Amino acid sequence: MTNKLTALLKAEGLEHLIPTLVDQGIVDSMLPDLSESDLKSLGIDKLGERKRMLAVLADSKSAKPATSAPSNSMVRVEGGIFPASSDLAGSPVESFLIGKYAVTVQEWKTVRDWALSNGFEFSAASTEMEEWSHWGGATHPVEGVNWYDAIKWCNAKSLMENMRPVYSVKGQQGAYCKGEFGSKGSENIVESATSNGYRLPTDAEWEWAALGGCKSQGYTFAGSNDLDSVGWYDENSGSDPQPVGQKAPNELGLYDMSGNVWEWCWDLSNKSERSQRGGSWGCDESLCTVTGRYSNAPDEAFSGFGFRIARSL
Repeated sequence: MTNKLTALLKAEGLEHLIPTLVDQGIVDSMLPDLSESDLKSLGIDKLGERKRMLAVLADSKSAKPATSAPSNSMVRVEGGIFPASSDLAGSPVESFLIGKYAVTVQEWKTVRDWALSNGFEFSAASTEMEEWSHWGGATHPVEGVNWYDAIKWCNAKSLMENMRPVYSVKGQQGAYCKGEFGSKGSENIVESATSNGYRLPTDAEWEWAALGGCKSQGYTFAGSNDLDSVGWYDENSGSDPQPVGQKAPNELGLYDMSGNVWEWCWDLSNKSERSQRGGSWGCDESLCTVTGRYSNAPDEAFSGFGFRIARSL
C-alpha cells in the first residue's frame, strides 16, 4: 500500500484496518474497485468504518500529483506534562500552534522575495541556495538555512500577514531584519512574549509536538517505531531531501518530524549553539528519534538544515 493511502487511513483513525487489507492480499491496483460490500466481506463490520474507508479511497483516487507546496496550515497542540521517557520528564508545556510541515522551498521563496523588497537582508549562504543541488522543487523542505535567517524569515512572514513580529535586536526598536552576530552572539536576538507572529518552536515545544502531545502513543520516531513509515533518512532517501508530506503523519497530523531536514529551534544549546531536532535525509536512524538532540552555531548553513514555524496562542 502507498504511503499516501496509509497516511489517509491514519488521519481518519482507520490505521487498524491496514493489517486486514494486507492479510487479504489487497494491493493498490485493486483499491479503486472496492465497494462497500467488498469491505464488509473483508471483515470490516462497522458501517461507519466502511463509509469512512470509501471516503478515503475516493480521496486517494481523486488526488493529483502535487505541483506546488501543500498548504502549511498550523496545527493546535494542546499542552501537557512530559512523560518519564523524555529528558524533560515532568516539565509542563503550554498549548501552541506549529506548522504541519517544515517550511517548503515555495514558502521560503515567497516570503524571502517580499522580505528583500522590504528592507530585509539574508546571508550569502541562504541567498545562494537556489544553486545548490539539494535545494529541490517547490514541495521540498527548504534547506541550507542558518538560524539567523530562519528568525528573520519568521519576522518577514509576520509582517506580510499583518502580525506583530516576535524577534528584535536587544536594545533596538523594530523587527530584526538584517545583520548577524556570528557563531557566539545570537543572544543579541530577543523574543517578545506578547507578539502574535511566527517564530521557531522552543526545544520543548518541538519535542512535545513530535511525541504526539497528549495523543502520544510513545513511539520512538514521530508517529511510529518504524522510521521507514514516517521519515526520510540515509537508508531510504537516496541521499536527497524528499517532498514534504509523503510519509505518514504522527498522532497530531504533523509530517516529517523524524528525518528529511534538521529543524532549528529557538533554544541555546552548548552555551552558544542553537538546538536542532529531528535528523535529516543523510542521518542514521539513531539521530531521528523524537527525543534526540543536535546543535550548531547559529551562523552555520548546510544542506539538511531547515525549520518549522510555530506561534503562541
